[in-house]
Amino acid sequence: MIEYVLYAIVLIILIIVIFIGVRAFNAGVDAKQNLKKFEKKIYIDAKNIKNVDNINDNKNLVKELRELKEMHENKFIDEEELKKAKDKILK
Repeated sequence: MIEYVLYAIVLIILIIVIFIGVRAFNAGVDAKQNLKKFEKKIYIDAKNIKNVDNINDNKNLVKELRELKEMHENKFIDEEELKKAKDKILK
């Protein structure tokens, strides 16, 4: 009788260990898949860095042109100076 109780306890412990092992294995597989997705995203982002730099450059150009326009409207620079500054910025 005691043998059967011990067998039942060992069986329960074995089932618990297997359950924990399977959960750990699944967590590792999920982590590896997430890492691959993250690495792929980093690769795509790295390819698009040049495009982001171009967008930032365009924003800076627009900002500079707006400042020139305001300076001209407020009579800080005349038409000729405005044209020279615009040509310099757009080159």
